[in-house]
Amino acid sequence: SKDFDTYLSVWDDFLGDGDTTWLGKPTPTYEDRLFTTSVGVNALLDSWTVRVPQFDDSFALHNPLFAPLMSYSLAWLPETPDNVKQITKEAATFLNTNLMSDKYALENTFFSGSVKGLSTLPFAYPMNRCCYPNGTCIDPYAPSTTADSATSTLSTGVQGIIDAGTYDSM
Repeated sequence: SKDFDTYLSVWDDFLGDGDTTWLGKPTPTYEDRLFTTSVGVNALLDSWTVRVPQFDDSFALHNPLFAPLMSYSLAWLPETPDNVKQITKEAATFLNTNLMSDKYALENTFFSGSVKGLSTLPFAYPMNRCCYPNGTCIDPYAPSTTADSATSTLSTGVQGIIDAGTYDSM
């Protein structure tokens, strides 16, 4: 789709697209626009580019111990269509402009309808937001949260941006 204000290429999924007022007037909030556009850009880059080392030091290039120290850039494959490059550039510009603004919510959804083991339960993932279906939110690290989460009465997730140190400690 096209961002209505700046005509940049963006992707939308289902969160916020069907929002309406109580009278039924459409009021879309595009709650997953940032996330879904990020996924689209990454998919295009992964499909149409290759990693290129930034220096040609044959020892480092052929020694796996030094590979993490190398610097890489992405290069478009020769057969990449021009419209793929243009859409990717527009979407990346959109993200660069809007990711830290307040124009769009930093939200998306993760859903799994089944439990595949203890590691797939919601409280096994980093979170800073836990809410009951009625919208009442509680401290995600309160002792009762884990028990409630296990009974599926809570929705858990991440809201906003979490710095790396805090995320790692979750």
